[in-house]
Formats: sequence, C-alpha cells, structure tokens
Amino acid sequence: MGFLLGNGHLHWTRWLHCVTGFTGFTASLASLLHGVTGFTASSQSLSDDEAITLERNEYDGYRCGRLISADAKSFDKTGQIAGRLADLVTRTQKEPLMGLFDFLFGSKKRTNVTIAPERIWLTHDAKFSGLATEAEERSNSETVAILLVAHFPDVLEQLEFIVNHHTFNVPCKAVSANDLNRELAQSLHLDESAVIDVIVGERHPLPSVDDRLAGFADELPCRCRFAHHVSLQDPVIRVFAGDWVTNVLNKMGMKEDEALESQMVSRRIRAAQQKIEGQASGSLDADSAAAWLERNCPELVAKS
Repeated sequence: MGFLLGNGHLHWTRWLHCVTGFTGFTASLASLLHGVTGFTASSQSLSDDEAITLERNEYDGYRCGRLISADAKSFDKTGQIAGRLADLVTRTQKEPLMGLFDFLFGSKKRTNVTIAPERIWLTHDAKFSGLATEAEERSNSETVAILLVAHFPDVLEQLEFIVNHHTFNVPCKAVSANDLNRELAQSLHLDESAVIDVIVGERHPLPSVDDRLAGFADELPCRCRFAHHVSLQDPVIRVFAGDWVTNVLNKMGMKEDEALESQMVSRRIRAAQQKIEGQASGSLDADSAAAWLERNCPELVAKS
C-alpha cells in the first residue's frame, strides 16, 4: 500500500512541512516532501495527476495571457497580431487549454511508454520486496514479458534472486542496463499489440544514464510500462538524506511496507542527480552506486 497524494493520504508529510518549514531540495528527503506538499488549497483534495493538470492549466493561462500581450506590443503596427489571435480563438473553442499550451509552445513526441510515479521505500529490503510484488502483479496482467533492470552488479544480484525465487506467469528476466539493446528486444519477439514491463531497481547517479533506459523503452515496437523503485538507503538518495530522515518518517507513521509515490518526487530526484552530475569528476565504472560516488564524487560523499 503506497502513500498516495490527495484525500489526506499524505497528512504526515503536510505535518512535516508545517513543523520544519523546509523550502528546497538541498539536504534531505524532507525537502522532497516539501515539494510534494506544496499545493494550493484548491488542489489538496485532488489526485496527483489532477493536481498537476490543474497547476499546469493555471500556468498555461498565465503564459497565454503574457504571450498575447507581448504579441500585441510587437506586431500591432504591422497587423500580424490579428491573424494570430483569430487562430488562437478558433483553436481554444475547439480544444481544452492544454491543447492551446501545445499549440503555443510545442507538443511532445507521442510515445508508447507509460512512466509510473517513483516509488520510494524506507529500506533496501522493503524496496526489493515491493519490486517483487509489483512484478508478480504485472505478470497477471496483459504484459507479455517483464525486465528487472539494474545499473550496478550488487542490485543486479538482488534482482536475479527475485527472478529465481518468485513465480511469474510470463517470462521475467533480470538484466543489466548495459544489456538493454536491440538484440534483447528482438529476442522477446514483441509486436505492436504487446505490452512489456520494465522495472528498474535503482537510480544511476547520472540522469543521462537513466535517460538511456527510457530511450530503450521508447524504441520498442510495443507499449511499455516503465517504473523505478528506490529506497532511503540507496546511495543516490543518501547523498541528500541521512538516517535522521528515516527516523522522522517512522515517527510520523510511515511503515516499512509502504511507499511514497509521486511524479513530483521523481522531479526532485532528477534535480539531485543533476547536482551529482555537476560535481562529478568523471564516470569511472564501479560495482555499486556507493562505489561509483566514492570514485567520481568524493567531495560530495564527504559532505553527506
């Protein structure tokens, strides 16, 4: 059971926000939680996706107004603004505001990949247990294959244990992120009607390396459901969150078999990775994320 946004399910994180007053993601996971709970009063009763849509719609309206105002100043003398405004009005009548946002600022490439919210667990054991449970549940769905992915050998070993000691109704394979390639995809005999699940057991310290996984999923000929599981004990998270964060969350009622889920948390983790990337002296190979950080970001590790 996860701690989902909306309907008061994250009441303990809102309490944390009030007590501590954290304002940014600079030192701990508590900063992540502040970002998660920074909703307006009108969006606190909504689901995560609904709240994101509400905030983006409000932002779109603001940007649209600013753009039209700027256009009026820039093009009024030439008369070009009239045609553009007429086009905007026509499109707005036919499409929701999100369509107007795409029209003004460009839409993203359509993708066959569905990215699930980040799942953050308190401990390594809880993370791998939750990952195994999700894989078993996915094997009972429409999926035709499941890939459990690791960046480093220590996590890959844990994923191989899950594959060998759990029962799945479809092929389930533990693979290194370095082995995600066209040959692997072809060996799965996928077509456009298929669905595959890619479940990643850790975050790489570098966001560019994580992006390669999403790139692999996007190149598959079928639909792909993509998910990440991390824990507060993962080295990438511990760079910013010490043991005291776990202790605080425990006291607030978060249990080991529960996970925090939010797209916003995923964005905070991405910000953490970008900070690591900015301070990394290189990208030397290692057997674990902890060893990678020690080899490539010794100063950052020393501060954590």
